[in-house]
Amino acid sequence: MIEQHVSAGILMDSKSRVLIAQRPTDKPFGGWWEFPGGKLEPGETPCQALRREIHEETGAHIVSVERFMRLRYKDEIIHRTLHFFKILEFSGFIHGREGQNIMWLPVEALSSWPMLRTNNPVVCALNLPLIYAITPLVDEVDCIVNLIHQNLRQRHHRLIQLRQPHWNWAQTRAASRSILDQSRSRGARILINADPAWATELGFDGVHLNATRLHHLTSRPLDCNLVGASCHNIEDLIHAQRIHVDFVVLSPLFPKNQNGSALGWRGFGRMIRAVNLPVYALGGMHPTYARHIRRLGGHGVAGIRAFWQDQDSKFFTLS
Repeated sequence: MIEQHVSAGILMDSKSRVLIAQRPTDKPFGGWWEFPGGKLEPGETPCQALRREIHEETGAHIVSVERFMRLRYKDEIIHRTLHFFKILEFSGFIHGREGQNIMWLPVEALSSWPMLRTNNPVVCALNLPLIYAITPLVDEVDCIVNLIHQNLRQRHHRLIQLRQPHWNWAQTRAASRSILDQSRSRGARILINADPAWATELGFDGVHLNATRLHHLTSRPLDCNLVGASCHNIEDLIHAQRIHVDFVVLSPLFPKNQNGSALGWRGFGRMIRAVNLPVYALGGMHPTYARHIRRLGGHGVAGIRAFWQDQDSKFFTLS
């Protein structure tokens, strides 16, 4: 098998638009769009190749970068690893130096653009925040509604999972009516951890599948805009990718008690290499751990108590 490594860069302008380039018609997948970059030359590191390729293709001089995502694809002949970097600072006049078409596109428009399929996980990840907040378990609908309203006013979290498995349809509908209009006006998305049909009927921004619902499905619930899933092992991760979820939450990173089992930092970093998906870490997480999870190859962090406590510590006397 041939090992091939490719580096690609995510350049963003002052309007938070992303630079994409169109592949020449005389190359494989000609006419499709991708993030600029190219193959590593002998002796190059991914970062060195990125700097060279970006300058050759766009004229940009890279000042600083951070790793964003690593994807792996293989067939019978080639084992290809794609190294994606977010370019934090660059200089120079941006143009298609090789005669290729380029354009700046809003991040939210990428998912409807004819991008190469191998770039799809990156497109999805660019539309996801680093923090995924999960609501604590509470009986009273008003408590959760007030908690989310306060969060939206203060713009703490842009992605929230409404997880109340003990609520019935009437309680869930009452909550949805109170929070969804405000969440959209504030640029936040709320997913419900329930039957995908509830997400569609009540107008949530998507669904979060627990492990049981995940394995009961043989395909993606297509009516849901955003689909997340809870995973605890390799089998969960592979099945989530097979049915084309948008992202997963992998847990537990740390044990709940001294006798509990957990992945740990190394186990998390090793396990996520099995899939090409944005992965949030769950279990003993705090929002400040997000950057470390990024360095391990994950997307961000998910959690309950520590993700709401700073907002209103009194709330936890109710749960």
